[in-house]
Amino acid sequence: MLNLAELDDRIAKCEKILAENPNSQIFAALADAYRRKGQLDKALEICRSGLKLHPNYGSAHLVMAKVHLDRQMYELAEKALEEAIRLDGRTRATELLLCEIFIHKKKLAEALSILEKLHITDPENQEVKYLLELCRKEAGKTRPAAEVPRPSFSEPVKPGRRRGDSDIFTLETERTADSVIGPEEAIDELFAIPEVDALMVVNREGLVIDKRFKGNWDADSLAAVSASVFLVAETNLEKVELGQLEKVWIDTDGMSFLAVRMEEKVLMVVFRPEINLGAFKMKVGAFLDFALLAG
Repeated sequence: MLNLAELDDRIAKCEKILAENPNSQIFAALADAYRRKGQLDKALEICRSGLKLHPNYGSAHLVMAKVHLDRQMYELAEKALEEAIRLDGRTRATELLLCEIFIHKKKLAEALSILEKLHITDPENQEVKYLLELCRKEAGKTRPAAEVPRPSFSEPVKPGRRRGDSDIFTLETERTADSVIGPEEAIDELFAIPEVDALMVVNREGLVIDKRFKGNWDADSLAAVSASVFLVAETNLEKVELGQLEKVWIDTDGMSFLAVRMEEKVLMVVFRPEINLGAFKMKVGAFLDFALLAG
């Protein structure tokens, strides 16, 4: 989780970019930073102004949904989320946010239906487990609130607050032998590689679109690294006219980092060096192919 100083730094950088280019889509990242600081009115104002210029920017509608949820305006949150899904499709992040809205609106059957399927596809996901137990408690199906385990998310769990983004999800949990693999299955297979420890899709402004982690990772910091590393490398390559940057590969002591261009997004993967590089590259390529087809 970004601390207050890091949030202030992000706000200053976003505001500088927006001042230089009022048409920039950085407004969504700026609004989200203010939301994280708890300045909801400021976040709402920035997001509304930006969406007037960029009504088809799905990430901004997702930020707006989170702002409305934090403001406990659940109908507006659901409406904004529906628009984000219409523009960018469903992900596990949108499904979890929708479940949170449903729980607040007491639409528990709908939330349970989604959460139980999410739990099947990712039984160790702590956010899914927490929301599932909370939903069952609210429906009177499980133990009292005092026994519900506290999740270890980057944001506190309290009414009107969300608990961070999550990763790609498909409601279809069964696949026949002759069925066609889709983008969700492709990222499932990429993340299923034992040596892959973290996987994220972020936009150019560093906003998390989707994420999957094994263990405890700082989503905000990784997203910032993904966006900034790619931006710095891309900017400097343009100066020496070496062509368009497609991927950045970094090896550290014990871990490796791969960032790959996905049109206006970046796929970031953190993995251990003992990985089978042939299989890994093949599965990265399969996911990128589906992402390109999905637009």
